[in-house]
Amino acid sequence: MKIRILVACFLLAAAPLATACKVYGLEHEVNFQEGSATISASEIRTLIDWYLNKRDGREGVLEAYVSAYSRPNDPVSTKLTQERVKAVADLIRAMSEGRSIPMRANVEAVATPRAEAYSTVVAGTQPMCLKTKSCCALEIQGSQ
Repeated sequence: MKIRILVACFLLAAAPLATACKVYGLEHEVNFQEGSATISASEIRTLIDWYLNKRDGREGVLEAYVSAYSRPNDPVSTKLTQERVKAVADLIRAMSEGRSIPMRANVEAVATPRAEAYSTVVAGTQPMCLKTKSCCALEIQGSQ
């Protein structure tokens, strides 16, 4: 009985030492001018800084993805959004320096009350540590 009480006390005392692992900074928003599929120079700089930090940092890049919303039932919006996603994906591919990094691209038609959501493309990465299940051993830094 005393052993059970001691074990229970030890487990309760150790509980505050256990912390949840949070991996953050894996996504970056690229904002476009209304009606344009060209990435501005300032957005290119921040995207490059963010991606190179991920690619060359301790966590590395296992895969990348690019995602954006288009207006539902609007072929012009869909085409513009597809061009934006392609522009961001092409820039990320160019920075991958021939590394075989899988890339997913997605355009989703969604009605949203936030009009600015249609001018934003989200780029993201999954870190190499997912492969080895060692992400919690790293302190992954965010950018945006």
